[in-house]
Amino acid sequence: MQNKNLQIMGILNLTPDSFSDGGKFNSVENALKRVEEMVSEGVDIVDVGAESTRPGSVEITAEEELSRLEEPLSQIRKSFPKIKISVDTYKGEVAKRALELGANIINDVWGGMWGAYFGGERFSTCDVASDYSCPIILMHNRPDYAEPIKNLKAEIFADFEKILENARACGVPYKNIILDGGIGFAKTSEQNLELLKNYGALRKFGFPLLLGLSRKRMVKNVFGENFEDGTLAFNCYSMARGSADIFRTHEVGKHKLFARGIGALNLQNEW
Repeated sequence: MQNKNLQIMGILNLTPDSFSDGGKFNSVENALKRVEEMVSEGVDIVDVGAESTRPGSVEITAEEELSRLEEPLSQIRKSFPKIKISVDTYKGEVAKRALELGANIINDVWGGMWGAYFGGERFSTCDVASDYSCPIILMHNRPDYAEPIKNLKAEIFADFEKILENARACGVPYKNIILDGGIGFAKTSEQNLELLKNYGALRKFGFPLLLGLSRKRMVKNVFGENFEDGTLAFNCYSMARGSADIFRTHEVGKHKLFARGIGALNLQNEW
């Protein structure tokens, strides 16, 4: 069903090594300028991340992640007290500190399953979401990238059942859950396109959906150097189909413009 209240999530990477804009905003001054720009373009949520998740990236400690995150996040909240901020992290201790500094939402690329996938007693983002009663975005991912997904639909659905079972066990209220199909993570380019085409099928779980494909390899494989316009094209296709509710992107202004147009058309009332 078409959502007239599409939200645009603007990406702010505080990392030195993100795949498309690493090092551009990893100073407080540059981060604040970027947020100011996104706010002027009408951003609904600013997604702040301090650890790269690009292919081949190396895991950093929670201490290092916080050293990159704390001062910029604190200053962003101080300068922009009314904006919604999500923290892009899979570490519970980082999520907890970010919420204390003013973040509103947790965005976990491991779906709250890092400890379950890799062992250990890591404090889960789902534990934090339960304690703070805040929204959490749970993304589909796979711990073993070398093991290909054979039946994309069946395996994504089965994995999300496990993700939701874990969230339920941690006490996360269902009203606070948002799902992300994980385009670009543990999937081939062909599978990413298949998922995009069928993204609305994830609504079977009954939760709001986030779509994050901005500047990813599958976009570049199709559009080449025009990957920014390619991101917009794919997202507009998904907006028109009502495939998602939140669109995570580097280009906020153009996406807000298209979201406004799609909302005005109110496509659910077609003849």
